[in-house]
Amino acid sequence: MEKGKRKRWILATLIIANAMIFLDALILPVALPTIQRMLGSSTVQLQWMVNSYLLALGLFVAVGGKLGDHFGHRKVFILGMLIFGLFSAFCGLSVTSTELIVNRFFQGVGSALMIPTSLALLCESFPENYRVKALGIVGSVCAIFIALAPLIGGFITEYFSWHYIFFINVPVAAYGLLLTFTHLSKSRRSGEKLDLLGFVTFVIALFCLTVAIMQGRVWGWDSLPILFLFSLSALAFLAYWFSFKRAKRPFLDFTLFKKAPFFCAAVIIFAASFAKIITFFWVIFFQDVRGMTPFHSGALTTIATLPIVFLTPYAGRLATKYGPKVPIVIGQSIMAGALVWLAFWMPVGKLVLTALGLLAFGFGLILVMNAANSSGLSELPKDGKRKANSLLSTLRHMGAVFGLAILGSIFVNLSENLEAMAFKESYGFSISIINFVAAFVVILSLATTLILFKPKPQKKKELFSLEP
Repeated sequence: MEKGKRKRWILATLIIANAMIFLDALILPVALPTIQRMLGSSTVQLQWMVNSYLLALGLFVAVGGKLGDHFGHRKVFILGMLIFGLFSAFCGLSVTSTELIVNRFFQGVGSALMIPTSLALLCESFPENYRVKALGIVGSVCAIFIALAPLIGGFITEYFSWHYIFFINVPVAAYGLLLTFTHLSKSRRSGEKLDLLGFVTFVIALFCLTVAIMQGRVWGWDSLPILFLFSLSALAFLAYWFSFKRAKRPFLDFTLFKKAPFFCAAVIIFAASFAKIITFFWVIFFQDVRGMTPFHSGALTTIATLPIVFLTPYAGRLATKYGPKVPIVIGQSIMAGALVWLAFWMPVGKLVLTALGLLAFGFGLILVMNAANSSGLSELPKDGKRKANSLLSTLRHMGAVFGLAILGSIFVNLSENLEAMAFKESYGFSISIINFVAAFVVILSLATTLILFKPKPQKKKELFSLEP
């Protein structure tokens, strides 16, 4: 096959994989009120339907890259796409909330295996002078799917069925596998060993901590299972620390936090991801309280995701010209201001004012994530960049996991303790409070940026991240 044509097919394969991953992370929330009515799900179960996927990403995205190094990125990429496609079908066939939650977790595992290996395959398939362009193309197409995900989810839910949100992945994954087998060459293997003890203790620690926070209200904060989970999480974190000290190549290299630019970038990304997950509550509010259809609520939420399509190139130029600190500070200020704005105007149903707040929030988020990711990697050597990217990717997903767990816990506690108020009033008050909490987290990260963040100027080619 002609070399140029083969490169285009490789690019198409990687676009399909990444588009599926990012679309699936954002498409579900619009369908949750419908799923709740169909399956009789509780509010906590709805949160788990989103968080099980994000938790799997946070736990396994780092190990996906290391497995790719050991067994070959193509093999692990194929495994990830198989798992993703298979459990997408299982998600669509789910008849109980528990089934859907479990299947979403394994769907997330498939995504976690594809994210780092797809990036590695792109780097292997394209020479360095074409690599940035190829990354840009993949990122641009994925940005369109990210922006339109709420609208697509609303359209499918309203005019077809929520099941098709998952079924649509099956033929796409099958086509992606066909392209992978026919156009992607076998990749090199480094034979690098996985820090198995570090991986296991890390997974146990974060899994137990997430379950404890999510289920605290349901099981009781002072109940034996919750206390056991918190204790086991603490012990697992301690075990990971001792494992980390002894490992030659630790699962995640926490010594990177000693570097101030990386530490600040990590705090910024974690806080932004924490705040970003509040869109989960917005979509449900629009439908359950304001009476919007899935399609209309998806269209409204799309206002917050559209800036990723139009603003990303300008955010990169701003960081190139003035340094990453300027767009990060501007972005964090806009995000915090938008969340406070929405805390006042969203509950009272002012649609135009709500839309302005959503647009501002999306605008600020892109400024922050674009510059923070690149600045966290810029001052590290090549090997250090790989380790740092793996850790930042984990923090990005775990920020969303803990955001949903903590904001969800606050939301459920408030909603259940305001029984004397009417449903719309109690829900509106709760949505205001968690908007304020998210704003407070962003303000804390803004303080970190202003006080500690002193990055060096960035090169233009460093200002790109495949992940949103």
